[in-house]
Amino acid sequence: MRIVFLIQDCTTMGGTERVTCCLANEMARQGNEVAIVSVFGVEGKCKFPLDSRVIFTIACDGKYGAQLSVLSRLHWVGKISYIIEDNELIQKADVVIAQKFFAAMLAVNVGLKGKLIIGDHYPYALYSSRMLLKLRDIVYRQAKTVVVLTDAYKKEYERHRVNNVTVIENMVPIEPEHVENLREKVILAVGRLAAEKGFDNLIRAVALIDGRLGDWKVEICGEGDERKALESLIAKKGLQGRVVLRGAVADIEAEYRRASFGVMSSHFEGFPMALLEAAAKELPMVAFDCPYGPRSILQDGGGLLVENQNVQAMADAIIRMADDAELRKKCSEETKIIVERFSPEKIYSKWMQIIGKCR
Repeated sequence: MRIVFLIQDCTTMGGTERVTCCLANEMARQGNEVAIVSVFGVEGKCKFPLDSRVIFTIACDGKYGAQLSVLSRLHWVGKISYIIEDNELIQKADVVIAQKFFAAMLAVNVGLKGKLIIGDHYPYALYSSRMLLKLRDIVYRQAKTVVVLTDAYKKEYERHRVNNVTVIENMVPIEPEHVENLREKVILAVGRLAAEKGFDNLIRAVALIDGRLGDWKVEICGEGDERKALESLIAKKGLQGRVVLRGAVADIEAEYRRASFGVMSSHFEGFPMALLEAAAKELPMVAFDCPYGPRSILQDGGGLLVENQNVQAMADAIIRMADDAELRKKCSEETKIIVERFSPEKIYSKWMQIIGKCR
């Protein structure tokens, strides 16, 4: 099977880009001919590990982003469509998987809808522009199927008469591993320092239980625009030394191994890779029950779900996990269920079922 992923820019660090590479690697490992065509390539090469059998190519130079107007985006689609249309990998592909709206517009514009699957990891109302939402509906209806991450996402699209929707979750992106009980008194949070990750509410929750945490530390791994605001909040709450902003970490797997449990404080998620990574390293999690991914992952155990953005409830769950070693052990054992449900082999099988229907 010749499978080509078409994606806006796979030289950037993002969730969709990482998922694309994980899926491409598994498809190649299973014996398919796989290529990733990155429309743009600002950074020059793919940022995530690729199997040597996966072909990676950049179609054209240039930059494209959310800051562009609708007309500017349509201009880009017209300008580079001929490059995509003439791409030999795409021409010979049995199936083209266009990741997100921009790549989907290109694929439909060059007549690929007969072999097109669209992947979209975001909720329906991602765009504030009604024009873009209506255009996306028109484009997505042209595909054989649109793959989303959760049933909630599927229902949102179907409410707007995009009915060719299939749910396939993300796969566990790192190698599962049994971790011996040598963990430190570290509560780990992972993600960009961005408003949607809700680290401000995590800090507020920790402030409520600071006097009860003893030797425990909260370490936040990630970098972003909210650093100064979070540093200011940590200082205001008197949590220097209790909450540590670690910045970008080269070996995140080592952090999952040394922590005793993790926290996800996001306002919203797609299908959070951090929860899957934590499960792979048997790390229990405390997570806000935000739209839409945490409940799907933790529904059978592996951690505690907390009412979305209820800071007091988050504080209570953190201290409960910190104080109860047996609870941590139980949740750690339950992570095996998560790893099994979202193993690369199972997610690959789901993709091949819909690919088989699209040929």
